[in-house]
Amino acid sequence: MAGMSAMMKTMGVGGGGAGGGGGGRGMGFLTALGGAPDPTEDALQQALDDNAPSAQLKAVMTKLRAVRKAKQDEKVKAQSNCGIC
Repeated sequence: MAGMSAMMKTMGVGGGGAGGGGGGRGMGFLTALGGAPDPTEDALQQALDDNAPSAQLKAVMTKLRAVRKAKQDEKVKAQSNCGIC
């Protein structure tokens, strides 16, 4: 499961215990910057907290990647439509 922890840290999700392991609710990137928490990140954290099977974790992570890609695409589109950007 150490590989999964490393992957979660890379994605910006997961708890930050004393040894860098799990424990507690983690913060996603936008939440850390004061943005609203993403329900998909919460679903992933909940699956981790519940020791969900790997198939469920993979499904939630796939959804999280899709949500993040959609947000990135929306940002790029907004920037391309900006007259001063």
